[in-house]
Formats: sequence, structure tokens, C-alpha cells
Amino acid sequence: MIKKFRAGILLVTIFLASFVLVPATSAAAEDASVNNFSDSEVETYGIDGLTPQQVEEIESEINRIRDMPDIVNNCPYMPLLVATDEQKEIFLGYIDNLSVSNSEKKEMKKELKDIWSRVPDKITEKDYLVIEKIGKAITTHVEETYWADDQSVRWMSYAHRNLISAGVNLVYGNPTWAGWAYNTAMDPDTTIDTGSISVYVPTPLGFVPISLPKKCYYHYYNPDLSFGGAPGKCSSYAAQAKTYYGNQEYQNAFGTLGIASHYLSDVAQPMHSGGELGSLVDYLQNWDITYHIRYEQYVNNNWNTGRNFGRWVTQNTNVNTVTDPAEAVRSMAAYSNPYSSLLWDEIYAHPNFDVPGQDTTYIQYVTIIMNQEAAKYNAGLAEYISS
Repeated sequence: MIKKFRAGILLVTIFLASFVLVPATSAAAEDASVNNFSDSEVETYGIDGLTPQQVEEIESEINRIRDMPDIVNNCPYMPLLVATDEQKEIFLGYIDNLSVSNSEKKEMKKELKDIWSRVPDKITEKDYLVIEKIGKAITTHVEETYWADDQSVRWMSYAHRNLISAGVNLVYGNPTWAGWAYNTAMDPDTTIDTGSISVYVPTPLGFVPISLPKKCYYHYYNPDLSFGGAPGKCSSYAAQAKTYYGNQEYQNAFGTLGIASHYLSDVAQPMHSGGELGSLVDYLQNWDITYHIRYEQYVNNNWNTGRNFGRWVTQNTNVNTVTDPAEAVRSMAAYSNPYSSLLWDEIYAHPNFDVPGQDTTYIQYVTIIMNQEAAKYNAGLAEYISS
């Protein structure tokens, strides 16, 4: 069985979809170097109601998820297994509202509590069918109850464009160069990665050839599976940008850098480095589904206003040195991947998170530290092309 493949032999139709080696220390332990912020605001990332103790608790939870054995990581709907006590109570409440008999509700709650009591060391593959059934029922309930009227939307441009333009400004102090990178940062979504590609996808039975949308395969990298095309794409365009820079073709250099940055920034979104609840094939073929889209729309809507996530990018002063763009993508993905379970749990436990004022400290925290780390790597990628 492929290590940490979150499927077992089950193929699950899921209702969600599509946002280097890293230091062992957590993001919370790093000094968030930004201008004009007080020490207390840096420590808690400017999040109302978030205390330093809660930051430690969140990172402790992430470390717990990182340390889960393969039998847990491979389980369908794995985030349910690692839910916090608060999230567990909410999920049990969802079961009370399912359109099934009272005896079925009672049995489902009993089974789920039993499974929770045996995490992490006493889970077996016999539990997989049970957790799949319950997980699918909970996600369907949330999506039909809270998100039934959703319209399909695209991931907006603020994050991608601001991440690379801020990086160029930090490294070179040249707004014109930053503008060239800004203008092309969305090209992989709009003009470059259209259509499909046939790739071999890892499954418990081996690698299976399948046709996937290019925007899924090339905008994704799962470090547990060493699968996804984002590292190669970033490396290819970064090499072209480096050549242009060496030839003093600066508009071509920074325009191409903007394209390269898209693949690096994408894997900072935890759903682009993990998030599959069952079959990886199902996950990638159902990329543009509610949970994924709602989160990205939430980030976009709160980029310059509301939670103002963009400030953590535009005021970043740190550079993560990049010597190998492909490795930078892999490292960014390794950083973001463990947060995918926490993010799934929080979004499904708080389905109105995207209503102004209804998001949680967990969701804000994950969003800030992912974009903060992505800003450092984008600056490093900008620096790389002139090195």
C-alpha cells in the first residue's frame, strides 16, 4: 500500500475540491517579521480573541496530526478522526439532524464515539467503512443544508498577484518589475493550463493512468504521495525567467516569473497539498466543488478588507532562499499539508465561516500563516532568477 494514501481500497465520491524542506519549528514559533505591528499583534497574528496559549494549542494539534500512524492517515474522511472536542460535538449534532431513523442516529453516534476512543493506536481497516458512511452523511448534510444555493466561482486573483509582486518589490524595489509579475500571475488558471492531461495516479493497487484537468494536476502536489505537477511547472518557468534575466530581457523575465510563482503559491493552500477524503482520483476529478471554492472565495473577499489577509503579504520582510524552485514547491507543500485536516474540520463544523464575522480563529490563523510562508518563498523565487 502506498504510504499515507488516504483511501485504502475505497473509491469515495467526495463533495469538495481546489488554493520546501521546511524548518521543524512551527509557524507560530517563528518571528513574523512585518512592519508596523506591535509585539502582541505579531504573536497572535492580529486575530481578535486569539491568545498565545491558543496558538500553542493549535500548533500542538497540528503536531498531533503529523504524528498519526498510516492506519489513520489512510482512513477515508480522516479529518473526522482528528477532530477537536468542540468539533466532535458539532459533528454529533449533525447526526441528530440527518434524515434517518432515531435508531440509526443512535447507532451512528455510538460507532463514531467508539472510533474516536480508539484513535490513534487501535484503529483498523474494519473501521474504514463505518467512518466513510458517517463522513459522507455529515458532508452531504452540511452541503445540502448550508451551501445548496452556491454558484460556481473561480479562485480570484488577489493572493497570486500580490504574493509575487510583493516578493519582487521586497527583493528589487522596482514597482515596474513587480507589475510585470503581477500581470501574469493568473495566466496558469486562465490561459496556460487548460484542457486535460493523461497521468499515472497512485492508488492502493498501483499507478493507474487517468485523464485529469491540467489545472488540477499542475496546481497540486501531495508530499505524502510525491504526486503532482506543481514542482516541475514552477521549475520550468523559473528557469526560463532566470535565462531572460541573465540576458537583461527584464519584462520577459518578470512576466515569466509571475507564471512560475502561481505553482508555488498554489500549494500554500492546504487543499492543493492534501485534502483528499477518499480516492485521490475522485478528489482531482471533482476539483471545483463547494468546500474548496468557498474557502478560496473567503480568502479573496478578506484580502484587502475585512480580515485584511493581504497585509501579511505586502508587509512581509523575510526571504526564504530558493536554490531549486521544484524543491521550494515541495517544501511549501510539506508545510501546508498537515493543516488540510484542521481546515476541513473547521469549515464543516462552522459552515457559515464565510459570512462576515462568522469565521473562526482557527481558519484565520491557518490562512495567515500559509500566506505568510508563501510570501517568504515568493520573495525567494524572485531572488532566485538573478542569482
